[in-house]
Amino acid sequence: KAGTFKIKAEVEASDKFNAASATNTITVNKGTQKVNTPEVAKKEKTSVTLKTQNGVKYGYSEKNDVTKATWQESSEFKNLKAGGTYYFFVKAEENELYNEAVSSALEVTLSSEIGSVDVNVKAPATGQKPQRTIESTDGYTGTIEWKIGSSKFSGTAFKAKTEYTAVVTLTPKTGYSFAESVKADGWDKAVISGGKLVLTKKFAATKESEKTPDASIDYGKE
Repeated sequence: KAGTFKIKAEVEASDKFNAASATNTITVNKGTQKVNTPEVAKKEKTSVTLKTQNGVKYGYSEKNDVTKATWQESSEFKNLKAGGTYYFFVKAEENELYNEAVSSALEVTLSSEIGSVDVNVKAPATGQKPQRTIESTDGYTGTIEWKIGSSKFSGTAFKAKTEYTAVVTLTPKTGYSFAESVKADGWDKAVISGGKLVLTKKFAATKESEKTPDASIDYGKE
């Protein structure tokens, strides 16, 4: 183990030499432990689980400052704030042979939950061009697909006397996610699939095309 030690050597007297002794002091320093920067094994909206390492403790802080870290035996951190940024550390404690060692920080930002969306789509009108895009927000981007029944509609203008269904797919931006109970008022159905929010709405049938009156000339009377 580490420490300061005295070493004494003695030589007994003989017919040729007198007895002799010598003492020396040596210091054995503790070794340096190696710890790896933590890695994420699993990340959810309010929790982070790190990959396990042998013989270490796990800590986290809301600042990149290991002196402010809270330490625990488990590699799973629960009850974190959605949308918050955290710094995670790994520590091997000091023992008889080694000094304490602390890893560099791993920065993790949790997703901010989107609890409601306000998406407006212009209702189909005979002869009008279909709306294909959704105005992006800080939290997501969107696209629109139109269907007639179960078939995709790729036309450039809506047909007369036809029922159309709008399928809007919203993709969350980095750092955002949709809440499981996200509100989408005005839409028939809202489903989260692969992290994306898919909205569907069936519109009333478009009206019959209006006929343009025939041109006429009024000569009048003299």
